[in-house]
Amino acid sequence: MKLPPPDTQRYETAPESRWREIHLDAGWYRDRFRVVLLDPDWDHVRKSAETSDVQELIRIVEAWLVDPSGR
Repeated sequence: MKLPPPDTQRYETAPESRWREIHLDAGWYRDRFRVVLLDPDWDHVRKSAETSDVQELIRIVEAWLVDPSGR
């Protein structure tokens, strides 16, 4: 999802807005990766996944970036 330039558009947090701000958090936790899709912040976790396989982590992130809604 591409966001508009901050000086020309206002960011929207409504799920129906194409210009809303989303965040992806990924990290290694002892024996596994964890990735979380935040829409727009930690109070609004849209998706979460864990895996020990880096290739699976990449597949998850790529799929979420293509369609953050999961539809």
